[in-house]
Amino acid sequence: MKYLFTIVITLLLFQIINCEEEEKEKSHGPWLTNFKTALSNSKKEDKPVFILFTGKDWCPPCKALEETILRKDKFLNYSKKNIILLELDFPQDSAVNPENEAISKQYGIKGFPTMLLVNHKGEPFQKFSYSNQTEKVFIDDLSNSINKNNMQKKFNKEPDEIKRLNLANDFMKTKLEGTNVIYFSKIFFAGLKNSKEINIKDKIIQLSDIYIYATENDLIDQIKKYLKEVDPKNQNGSYKLLHLKEFLIINKSHNDEKAYEFINKHQESFRGENAGYIHQFAMHIAQHGKFQKAMNLFEFIKADPILKDNPNIIARLQKVIDSLKEKINAKKKVKDQKEKTKELK
Repeated sequence: MKYLFTIVITLLLFQIINCEEEEKEKSHGPWLTNFKTALSNSKKEDKPVFILFTGKDWCPPCKALEETILRKDKFLNYSKKNIILLELDFPQDSAVNPENEAISKQYGIKGFPTMLLVNHKGEPFQKFSYSNQTEKVFIDDLSNSINKNNMQKKFNKEPDEIKRLNLANDFMKTKLEGTNVIYFSKIFFAGLKNSKEINIKDKIIQLSDIYIYATENDLIDQIKKYLKEVDPKNQNGSYKLLHLKEFLIINKSHNDEKAYEFINKHQESFRGENAGYIHQFAMHIAQHGKFQKAMNLFEFIKADPILKDNPNIIARLQKVIDSLKEKINAKKKVKDQKEKTKELK
């Protein structure tokens, strides 16, 4: 009987403790305050935990963050679908929870507010700070970090080498933040470079998109070096890719004269599939009154052997060339007229 009484009392105490914890969590709205509960919910719901380290009663940036973002409907609606919210407070007017202190030391938190995204094991994958950003910017950063982590998980789970490369390639083409594109570009390049199942020609073809759209100098230099190493005699078309990238870099600097000279120097690299870039550049310089150079480029495109079976395209190019000739002649007449007027004076 005494044993049964002890069990009943123990169960009642356990229920009371649980109820107190539940009431405590409810009082914080959607924000949990218990680390283990947050990790447990993360595993159940397959969502990362968003940990807020804050000093609610004394820290001005913490208060501003809450007022401008964390208590707003847009953020709360986003968090309800995508993350588990965990608030760890470090007050000055009352004792700090020892568990919060331990967690803060575990993650090396140095200041407030600091925010972390962690998985269900408590492993961090992104750190955030508050710098008066808007609610939209804050949520976009959060979303990009979660997307990147989800992609990484999917990538890591795929055992097949070719499928992993395809996944990395797909991730690069998603409309994510630039850093994520760079991240998966590097993964794709490393995997492609080390692959023994893909021949050199196909590797160069698959590297095209990464190299053309790469913006990070380190990645550009690595790919450039690799292309020169694997195809030093241009037997697989690496020079075409190298020249196109160099042209795009020059063109981005708005140096039209240098870009025009570069095309003339490496004409063979701009035939076929690369002709579209020359077409855009020719239109650009024509709009800036460089009619003769634009006409030369359109003549070059028109003479491309790849167009020999496309009379309609050739006819359209000829119309553009004829129009530019008229502009050149009109410009010459104006110039001649001005010179005659000067002579008469």
